[in-house]
Amino acid sequence: MGKTQQPELKLQAKLIPCLQSQGFLATKTSDRFKAGRPDLRIGRHDLGQLDVELKYLTFTMGQLWCEPEKPLEFDTGLSKLQWLKMRDMNSHGMPAVGLLYVEASEMFVVTTLLRDSLTYPLRFVKKGPSDGNLIDGAELFSVAHRYLKGDFR
Repeated sequence: MGKTQQPELKLQAKLIPCLQSQGFLATKTSDRFKAGRPDLRIGRHDLGQLDVELKYLTFTMGQLWCEPEKPLEFDTGLSKLQWLKMRDMNSHGMPAVGLLYVEASEMFVVTTLLRDSLTYPLRFVKKGPSDGNLIDGAELFSVAHRYLKGDFR
């Protein structure tokens, strides 16, 4: 249970061309020599820019929703340094979120927390506009900006 590095890198390699096919510029921004920097920078002229720290969660759905009235709180995989960097970026008008891929549901969820629970299904991001797309890039921007404004808390 938790996150693993190798699937995260494979997912990142699929995510970039998926977003590019939807008209986004998606580039890898992480640098192994500069800790805390988000993994991806995504942008499109009509939506602006968003920095994303991608995490891959191998939880089962049963582990995440063991009791509907008391959802499991789990470690998102964000390090304290990544959390601090995202907080700093967001406070300076540079939108940044953690994007958790939940393997069991094959969906993405937006967060900025070190520990979280999936009590807000509105933070889930829909799949892309065609069968081959992992994620809908415009939906990612919409969900991330609503979350950062506090609409889901």
